[in-house]
Amino acid sequence: MVLPLSGAALLSLFGLVSATKCPTDGIRNYFANHDKTKCFFFLDHPLEFFDSNYLCGDNGGMLASIGTPEDNKIIAQHSSGHAKAWIGGVDYLDLGNWYWLDDSHFAYWNWGPDEPKHFPLHDCAAIDTVTGFWENHLCNKKMNALCQVISIPDSSKFMITVLQSVQKVL
Repeated sequence: MVLPLSGAALLSLFGLVSATKCPTDGIRNYFANHDKTKCFFFLDHPLEFFDSNYLCGDNGGMLASIGTPEDNKIIAQHSSGHAKAWIGGVDYLDLGNWYWLDDSHFAYWNWGPDEPKHFPLHDCAAIDTVTGFWENHLCNKKMNALCQVISIPDSSKFMITVLQSVQKVL
């Protein structure tokens, strides 16, 4: 039997797909960005930039892109004990033109005083989690990493809302 769904029920049903949460694995301390579309986590294993991105990938993500002042603030609030960490900003293809490894637009930046430095090969970005300012470094410097993963649908919220929507139709 097929139940007709009203427009409001369909909007409610499809609007729920945006209900998301960060993964939990008992190992990493995930925290959501301002609009809950992605989750950040720190890797406390000092590596060079590209090795850090590879390790983020092994954990289902990549080095983080920070797109808003709100996200930068959230990261600083969750950074206890993480001094400096790689983020996914690079300019090695076109010196002075920064971009994110995830191809998102580099529209927001929070460079520290006298940053980014225009020294040869300082092509990789890091965040100083104490100040919240960004710095550029040689990519072969070893430091911790700030990774990101895409947030996951919260299936429990989705199912509750679907059932509520169906009940309204009936």
